[in-house]
Amino acid sequence: MERFVRVTIGAKAGCENDALKDNRFALQQAVYVEAGGSESAPLKYVSASVLEDYIIFGDRQQLQFRVTWRSIEEDASTFEDGEEEDRKYIECYKADVETIEYVNRFPFDVLIKEGENCFRLLPPGGTLRVPFIPRKQHEPFRVPVAPGEDVWTERPIAEHLGIQRAAVAGVPWEGDLWTKAAWYAVEGDEVLYCSRYSDANWFLEDWGDSLEIWPEGPLDDRGNAHYVPLEALRPLMDFKVRAQADMASYSSENRRPAYWMRGKPVTPEQAQEIIRRTDRFFSGRDHVFVENFDSWWFHPNHFPAMYGWCRPDGRIGLDSITQPYPDAWTLARDAYRLLSAFPFLDFILLIWNTEEELGFRPYELETQGMPQPECGVHVHDNCVEFLCPKTAWERFCLYHRKYGESPVTYLSEYNQEQGENPVNRAYLERCCVRGAIPEYRPDEFKPLPGRTGKPDFDVENLRYRVLEGNMSN
Repeated sequence: MERFVRVTIGAKAGCENDALKDNRFALQQAVYVEAGGSESAPLKYVSASVLEDYIIFGDRQQLQFRVTWRSIEEDASTFEDGEEEDRKYIECYKADVETIEYVNRFPFDVLIKEGENCFRLLPPGGTLRVPFIPRKQHEPFRVPVAPGEDVWTERPIAEHLGIQRAAVAGVPWEGDLWTKAAWYAVEGDEVLYCSRYSDANWFLEDWGDSLEIWPEGPLDDRGNAHYVPLEALRPLMDFKVRAQADMASYSSENRRPAYWMRGKPVTPEQAQEIIRRTDRFFSGRDHVFVENFDSWWFHPNHFPAMYGWCRPDGRIGLDSITQPYPDAWTLARDAYRLLSAFPFLDFILLIWNTEEELGFRPYELETQGMPQPECGVHVHDNCVEFLCPKTAWERFCLYHRKYGESPVTYLSEYNQEQGENPVNRAYLERCCVRGAIPEYRPDEFKPLPGRTGKPDFDVENLRYRVLEGNMSN
């Protein structure tokens, strides 16, 4: 008997066709699958967060479909009466069968993709059988070894940033802004200084907030350079940068690449101190601005709501996206600021070569395979390490095994979709008591209303299931 799967395109009982056209949540119920011939595999629905990625699959992913619903306005002139018309198309890209039978129960035409560039029209009430031609399988996930992976460099970050040392008479107190000393500290008979446009000045631009509390320097009559107490400069002088191969010059070509973070847990008391000094709801003299991985536990208007890389219970980890085009220096500055404020932190950041999370959508995972790590950033012990992809992947897997939990719980949207409230008004008030200055009125904080639907994280688990052999204990 021929093995085939019948794909019925149409509304389920109680779901009106008119509602389907405007309701994206109803659309996922508009396509359902019946086993035909000798097939009787259990099937279920899974909806992704992007309309183009509604996926239906059976046991062990034997059957998967990509369904896209769109209005083809640009082709309106080809219709007989010149009116715009909605066309829908459905494509199967993986199945454990020989034939796909499509049945259209919608009151409008549906385009069925057959081959790479061919579509066939399926009218209302029509049935169409097409042979299933499997797509070429992608290579199994593996992280290749990069050239020079066995070569490590280590330097104090001050050497990278252009902090110079000279006798008082040798410091360029006058001159143009590119060479003139902007900051200085005194160590014995020598002066440590950097110019206005040096990397060090950019790296420590938040020094400006401390000028009013630092004492007047011994050389303040020299070219208006700002005095920095040596004890304030010392952490920077001691901070180390280690890098594999050429990773110290890392710069992402993706605007907002996805990252995964795992870290050694901290105590709840340490977690509250981290949250009150890093969350975007707060400001203040001791606020620590981190550019590439944010905390949004209390912000009233951020989507998704209520997440951060440090959780109230002390867990460290988040799977999210960076700010635009991260590079080694912005990441090093984030690491320095965090370790200066919280020297007990120890976490690994794995940055992927995908724009935002697009490479983790089910369709891309199945047809193109997993994205690749492009850089690792290990922050610990007054040091930041820039790792080649293979080392970064191995170290990330080690940290996930030691400290991680269910991978989907690290997604930035997890709390919002689950309706969970790890923080509340009382927690916010305790942060304010400890010195956090809210940028918004505390009464603007809005607890999550609870689970609004039935979140199905099977789609999100697809990205992690590929990695189970490495990430499981």
